[in-house]
Amino acid sequence: MPAPLWTQLIAEKRATLACTPNLPRIGPTTPLPGVWLAGDYTDPEYPPTLEAAVRSGLRVADLLISAS
Repeated sequence: MPAPLWTQLIAEKRATLACTPNLPRIGPTTPLPGVWLAGDYTDPEYPPTLEAAVRSGLRVADLLISAS
């Protein structure tokens, strides 16, 4: 796989999501083949916490393994 043409990291210290029941989350899939999203804000079952970030990362790892 070729190296990306560019990358960007954004670390927003004041960003947050509302901890609202049934708030739709973006999920791990994207329209780009081979590109997946992981982060506390993508987990549909937990509010944005460290636990949600870990669960999201594990979910994407499972998707990558099953896609290969």
